[in-house]
Amino acid sequence: MSMTGIEILASVGKNLRKPDKKNIGTAADTSKDKDGADIGDALRSAYDEAVSEDIPEEMLDLLGKLN
Repeated sequence: MSMTGIEILASVGKNLRKPDKKNIGTAADTSKDKDGADIGDALRSAYDEAVSEDIPEEMLDLLGKLN
């Protein structure tokens, strides 16, 4: 079963931790790159999935009525 983009983003969000404000920008702030990569991967995956989905017939019918 494949996950939707929202489910992917939600699962990534659960694993992220808030940064320690006193360590931002220091050597102790090593999770920043990994978390950013995880979010980037989740966003790319959600985008790719959304772009590859077919447009539902109901939506096409509604769009046809606009013309």
